[in-house]
Amino acid sequence: MITINWTISKEDAAIVRKIAERAVKAEPALFMGDVVMDITATHANGCPLNLAKMLLFDDFNFNHDLYGIHRHLDRNTGELTRCFLPRCARPEVDSDAETCTCGVEASEHALCGCGEVEGRGK
Repeated sequence: MITINWTISKEDAAIVRKIAERAVKAEPALFMGDVVMDITATHANGCPLNLAKMLLFDDFNFNHDLYGIHRHLDRNTGELTRCFLPRCARPEVDSDAETCTCGVEASEHALCGCGEVEGRGK
């Protein structure tokens, strides 16, 4: 029997809770606990998410990921099925990727907005 990993950092758990609050506020028929569990299971079991990016998404992209995860999550394994890939999925780690002085990957400056990339400046 496969056991789902529920271990995420406290920081990630706080963002997951904000994501769930946003989802339930927009759609009161959703249950906070279900959303928290779906996002946590996805994040901790093979599809790490950029949770901050998801939280900041516009409604269209937020709902795409939220309902896509809900629909495609295998609740026995915590893995996503049918090749669904959330738009906020973290890309595979590239040790040579440039990072901003604020710690955000260079490709994600739309979120941090500082415009600096380590070694290149603004």
